[in-house]
Amino acid sequence: DYGTGFIFAHKDVNELAGYMKTFAHDEELRQRCAERAYQRLHDSWNYELYTDCLQSFIDYVAQK
Repeated sequence: DYGTGFIFAHKDVNELAGYMKTFAHDEELRQRCAERAYQRLHDSWNYELYTDCLQSFIDYVAQK
């Protein structure tokens, strides 16, 4: 559990299936991961960050 979900080897179908079963059967874990994911996005990916990144891109393109 990495707070917002699980990390698994990209070709390990059995590991992925195990995590999917874990999520399917553990409502508390799903809720906890969902809340943490929401909070991470809310804290990191907000309107101010988006507009700063967009402005940086516009400034970069304008200089070219």
